[in-house]
Amino acid sequence: MDFQFVRDPITHQPIARLSMEQEALGQWLTEELAEDQVLLVELLRHAESVRQHKMVHWQHIGAESTLIMQEGGVELVPNHDGEIALTESESELSVTDWNSLTACGIEDFIHLLKAWQEYVIS
Repeated sequence: MDFQFVRDPITHQPIARLSMEQEALGQWLTEELAEDQVLLVELLRHAESVRQHKMVHWQHIGAESTLIMQEGGVELVPNHDGEIALTESESELSVTDWNSLTACGIEDFIHLLKAWQEYVIS
């Protein structure tokens, strides 16, 4: 999984940039997790429990999406009723509008969270 972290030049808020396949996960890190160390520690604890087969399923319901961790990996599912609102034409929708979820392996997710944690506290 390719990722890069930068800071907004004006607000100095951390921004996560991930590959197109995980673009929604980068947006989730930036907007929903941001610099919330309490949630970050909780996510890492549950991700490790899932990785070690101590827990088979855990989810976090956020403002825009639900993060689901299970032995098969991590999914980020939008919190909507499954309908995509079309404004002018279907061709204007971005790739992330059409993706119902973003997925990655649990090991990759733990690596991403640890890197994010290191970046936001630096």
